[in-house]
Amino acid sequence: MLQEGDILIAESGMAQFGFSDAVLPNSVRYITQLYFGSIGYSVPACFGAALAQKESGKPGRTVLVVGDGSLQLTAQEIGTMIKHGLRNVIIIVIDNDGYTIERAIHGPEHAYNDIAAWNH
Repeated sequence: MLQEGDILIAESGMAQFGFSDAVLPNSVRYITQLYFGSIGYSVPACFGAALAQKESGKPGRTVLVVGDGSLQLTAQEIGTMIKHGLRNVIIIVIDNDGYTIERAIHGPEHAYNDIAAWNH
């Protein structure tokens, strides 16, 4: 799906782990956060990358892969992307009903890892 010139952003946790051994096309830039305590950074990072891509005049899309829990932390930035006319953004949501990586670390039964269900 990725094309030359695209920017790929993966959220910390499940999305990031899935791309650890991915082979990307030439000139695809990959952005991720290595410090795990930063969930939610990727939606505003997507905004910044998409804005920079647009202002540079270079072709390419900004592709975000984010979990539903992380998305809910900073979803308002999607509105900011729309306000700035950023139309070349693709957001892929891993909808797994909450903070799955936190469940793996701290136990699957803790209710604080549950989130509201959104119809993405």
